[in-house]
Formats: sequence, structure tokens, C-alpha cells
Amino acid sequence: TATRSSAERTENEFIRRLRSEKILVTVGHPGSGKSTQLPLFAARGFSDGRIVSIQSRPLAVLAAAQRVAEEYDRGSVGYQIGDVDAGNDAYVPGKRIMFMTDTMFIHQY
Repeated sequence: TATRSSAERTENEFIRRLRSEKILVTVGHPGSGKSTQLPLFAARGFSDGRIVSIQSRPLAVLAAAQRVAEEYDRGSVGYQIGDVDAGNDAYVPGKRIMFMTDTMFIHQY
């Protein structure tokens, strides 16, 4: 279908750019998939390493991690997908994708 091929082109272009740039800053409308689809694209495009997704608010960290965990492996946060919540110092390790606020990113890396 046209929508699927458009999504595949978007994913392929994102992976191509990420391979060449290593770090990408994305800007888009709310609900466009920046927080959920782009980390999934990166996880599918790279077989090793950890993908880190930076969110502006702790609630966004938790929501994105849960949504991506459900889509990525039909699991819950804590196996492939992890999050860091600065509000209560909770750390849930993830093997493939980590969601965290910018403040926690600075502390972690």
C-alpha cells in the first residue's frame, strides 16, 4: 500500500542518515512518531548497541517507554526497553532502547 511504502521510505532514509550522522535531532508535530517510531526504526536498523531517546518531561519518558515496549516486543518496560525517571530515581534497564530526560542523559553519559 502507499502508506506502508511511504513509511518504509521514511524508515530507510532515517537509518541512512543515522548511520552517517550518528546523532540526529528531530523536530515534528505532536503525534508524528518522533518518540515512538524513530527509536523503533533505529532498533531495527542497528543490530547492536543501545538507542537512547531523550524526552523533555518525565511523564513523556514513561509514556514513550511503555508504548514502545508494547510495539517492539509485545513486552513491558524492563527487558528490551528501559526508562529513567528522575522524579523518583527509578531506573529500569533496557537492553535495546532507553528513554530518559535530558537531565538524566547528562548524568548518565
